[in-house]
This record gives sequence, C-alpha cells and structure tokens, in this order.
Amino acid sequence: MPPHPPICDPPTEPSAGTNSESLLELARAVESELREKIGSRQGGIPTFFDNVLLVGLQGLRPLNHSQQSASVVSPDDPGLSWQVSDVARMLLDYARVRSHPRLMAPGRRLAESETHERLPWEPDPLQLNATTGIAECLQWRGLPLFKSVFDLALYPMLIWDAKPATIVELGSGLGASAVWLADVLRAFGLHAHLYSVDIRRPQLNDPDVTFLQGNCFEIERVLSAGYLAGLPHPWLVIEDMHVNTLGVLRHFADLLQPGDYFVVEDSRSKQSAIREFMADREADFMVDTRYTDFFGRNVTCSADSIFTRV
Repeated sequence: MPPHPPICDPPTEPSAGTNSESLLELARAVESELREKIGSRQGGIPTFFDNVLLVGLQGLRPLNHSQQSASVVSPDDPGLSWQVSDVARMLLDYARVRSHPRLMAPGRRLAESETHERLPWEPDPLQLNATTGIAECLQWRGLPLFKSVFDLALYPMLIWDAKPATIVELGSGLGASAVWLADVLRAFGLHAHLYSVDIRRPQLNDPDVTFLQGNCFEIERVLSAGYLAGLPHPWLVIEDMHVNTLGVLRHFADLLQPGDYFVVEDSRSKQSAIREFMADREADFMVDTRYTDFFGRNVTCSADSIFTRV
C-alpha cells in the first residue's frame, strides 16, 4: 500500500492549547512533511491544497520572533490576528487528520464519524449529492454512470493499488459502471474479469464483463460459494444494490482473502446493516482511510465502508 506517514512520530492527537508541541513546532513538522512529499512523490509540483497550506505556514513565520518562549500556542490566543488564528486552527485540523492510521477498525471508525465536525475543506451533504450531476447524470460512453466525481477518481487509484483479478459488482444499473471499470482495467493493462449482477440484465456486451441476471435477495443462488471459489484473487466486490446488504456481507465474508476489498456504496443509508455485520466480524475487516478520506472525511458515496479483508 502507498505510505500514509503521520505528522508526528509517534502519532499524536493535537488539540488547541493542550498539545505537548507548540504550534510553531507543529507548523515546522507540517512544512517539512509537505516539502518532502512534494519533492519526492510529486516531482516538485505542489497541489492546490499544498499551496494553501504553504501560504498559511508563511503567515505563521512572524510568530518565530514574538512567540519563541511560548510552550503552547492556541489558535484562540487573543494576541493572534484572525487570519493567523484561522491558519493555526486549520493546521491543527490537518495534523489531527494526518495522525490517524491508514487502516482503522470499523467500530472505532464509525464512532469517530458520529462526532466528526465538518472541516473547512469538506463539502456539505447537498454539495456531495450534487457531484453525480445536477441537470444530468455523469455519463460513460453515453450511458448514465451513477458515480460521484470523487468516486470516479477514487476507483482507478484503488484498482491500481489492489490490482484485482476479479471484480464483482452487485447492482448493474444500465451497465455503464461495469463497462467503465472494465475500461479502467484495460487501460492499466490488468487482466481481470468483471461479473455484474442485477435483477434486470443490461443489454450490453463487453469481452471482459459477464452480466448476470439474478435477485440479490437470493445471493447464495446467484453467486454460489462454489462458483465464487473458482474466481481468482485479489477481489474487488462492490455492493450497490440497496437490498439485502447484511446478507451479501455475510455471504462474501468467508470467501474474501486478505488483501481483497469489499466496498459498500451509498452506505449512509445502510449503516444498520453494516453495524450488525461488523458486530460479529470486525476482527476480519479494516476501513481503508486512504480512499474514504482522500478528499476529506467520507467525501465518497462509500462513507466508512471501503473495507479490506485482513
């Protein structure tokens, strides 16, 4: 997996006015990590967000002279300007996010999400809903894709990292997502096959996609354990059905191998099923926050539900 280094070693949970490191020490750590990332992994080219942080860090440099003796600097310090205060608060938020481990136990992850306050760079629910399109739906090869712009960017990264030999999609829609995923596999030169299941079979043909007609309430009949056992790993399983989520999770749980991925899309409406499943199987799965939080916490349709088998 690509590295997700923490700001601090060992990881800490910074908080305003109580962290053992001063704001200036934290700023230096953030700047050092940013410049290392830009130089070593981005060819010297900063992202837009990198530039936001770097400009903010420059604004804190005058504190090197006025606050050198302070062991702790709070973003609410009345001696700071409101601009510097905003930068300080953003740095604390950024450092807290970066200090989290990449893989998290589902129970801990869900508990944190319940108390999470939206950060300045994260879209609100209406903005997130708009990312599949407003007047029209996002399309692929002229067909509605029903993916958000964020997931459109996340899946290719996940596929490149996991290099699945088999993709199982539960919920075909009109078939565009299966064909898109197959196109991504071909673009990467990955030899894999995709199986897409829906109660209505799309009238599409693709050499790397098998469209199966079946009712996912009867997942054991549509994709039997014996049939699945013959499919090569690693797997990427995508649940996008809005029916029988708990039954599907239980059906695949023992068939998945370490390193396989199971993604539950539109999971905000499926939390009760996920929680019930994880109550018994939490030790077998981790949430991969590289993908759930790439653009901000749960800026994806798969909130807290991009799982990898461990």
